[in-house]
Amino acid sequence: GGGGGGGGGNVYEDVMRRTIAALSPYTTTTKIMAMGFGADVHHNDRVCHCFPLSGSNYYVDGVQQLVEAYQQTRSSVKFSGPTHFSDILKKVASTCTSSSSSNSSSSGG
Repeated sequence: GGGGGGGGGNVYEDVMRRTIAALSPYTTTTKIMAMGFGADVHHNDRVCHCFPLSGSNYYVDGVQQLVEAYQQTRSSVKFSGPTHFSDILKKVASTCTSSSSSNSSSSGG
């Protein structure tokens, strides 16, 4: 994916920056879950539908690391289709569930 956009990046980077700016007032952390999908990550002609943008860790710290992870990944993978979102949705749901249960158990009930 690509395409020209303002600010030296592409339209995807612009959307990342704007989305994080809009959501940042509602969070107390700068950690962002950064996932890629629809690419041959390991150069073995197999499409990965959910992989960490930053290599081995699904989290980055702040919008600048998010954009940098995206740029690095974009230049090192082969985008492919079809795109399936089910793996990403499962990963997010699993993370939300485990985060919710750890927050519940640490709240002292």
